[in-house]
Amino acid sequence: MSLTCRESRVRNVYFNTVSQASVLQFGDDNGTTDLFNRVIAIQRAIADFESNELPFSAYSLYYRPILLPAPQEEVSFSSTAWGDIEIGDVQVIGLSNSALTRFGCSGPLTAETRIVNIRHFNASTISPATPVAPVPPVPPVSA
Repeated sequence: MSLTCRESRVRNVYFNTVSQASVLQFGDDNGTTDLFNRVIAIQRAIADFESNELPFSAYSLYYRPILLPAPQEEVSFSSTAWGDIEIGDVQVIGLSNSALTRFGCSGPLTAETRIVNIRHFNASTISPATPVAPVPPVPPVSA
């Protein structure tokens, strides 16, 4: 894939956080961008963790093939070499989990995040005296 890139100018950029396999890029990239992130997130009422207790190989989620949706319609691409790309102010709170923000042009992009969430809460750690608020009924929607 050959790209004819234009100059990109950004007046002001503020990113508070860029994390977890994410990229903030200024400039062009004619190659392929691959962002990959895999996570095992564990929450327990009582912290009783052991070193190396959960290897990624124990979960098939990390090794299943990616299911891609079938294209629904024909897609066409076009570009012009007229003028530069001018961007005003950009303010972003956070960029996370295999996300990309690029100021410029690029080739193909692949981004993948796979997360296994494990929650262990023992019934004995929840106080029976803790009041639980009732959930109000949802009113019917009129057409």
